[in-house]
Amino acid sequence: MRAFLIDDEKMYFKMLNPALEKAGHTLGYAQSGEQGLANIAAFDPDVIVLDIKLGDMTGFDVLERLHSDVHFRHIPVIFVTSYDELENKLKAFSLGAEDYVIKPFKPQELVARMEILARRREYLKVAEDVATSVSVETSTVVTVHSLRGGVGCTSLAINLAMAYNQLWNRPTMVVDTVLTAGQVAMYLNSSPKMTWEDVSDRASSEIDNDMIQRLISQHKSGLCYVAAPKFPIPSEKFVDTFRLCLQNSRSITIF
Repeated sequence: MRAFLIDDEKMYFKMLNPALEKAGHTLGYAQSGEQGLANIAAFDPDVIVLDIKLGDMTGFDVLERLHSDVHFRHIPVIFVTSYDELENKLKAFSLGAEDYVIKPFKPQELVARMEILARRREYLKVAEDVATSVSVETSTVVTVHSLRGGVGCTSLAINLAMAYNQLWNRPTMVVDTVLTAGQVAMYLNSSPKMTWEDVSDRASSEIDNDMIQRLISQHKSGLCYVAAPKFPIPSEKFVDTFRLCLQNSRSITIF
């Protein structure tokens, strides 16, 4: 594990470094916020340890600047500080800190906390690598349905899709198959270029990859969706259309 400490009192580096070295880890150090921000990229830490009071800026300022950089956004941060007020703890967690330790601390305990966060980050990196290595031809289908309206299926489906798209960075599409009152497009506050209605009367020979591609609309978040018809269509006609679209959609591109 590579840890990086930003604290204006060097005595805490001298306290923590032997415990980390004994456990087989490496500790980088900066004595001010600006120095830490300037040197942290070259050190490439697995965990960041921050004090709140740094002289030139606060640890909160450092954390906000780190999280504005995509490279550091997912590196766990522990605040180690003498500030024990609830207000500071809540602010630290609201900014994305993973832990909050009050000085004075026991170096061995802090090392154990850091190791837990470093392992958790490593597990997440492995999961992300697996997700990005999966062939684009492999997909996951999640179906959300209910026996009646008004139970939040649309909200649940959209939130699941948003989470999958943003957390895993995978192409994601919501397919609205509610023929009478589908509201996916409305919930997304988006105007679809086409709906199921536009392909329901098409002959099977007309439903090709190009038409299916046009059927897919894109939300500003990057999420793709296929909108329900503006006016109800016969269910038997939709079943045939839906089957044809699935059969011809293997090589379509999700934006």
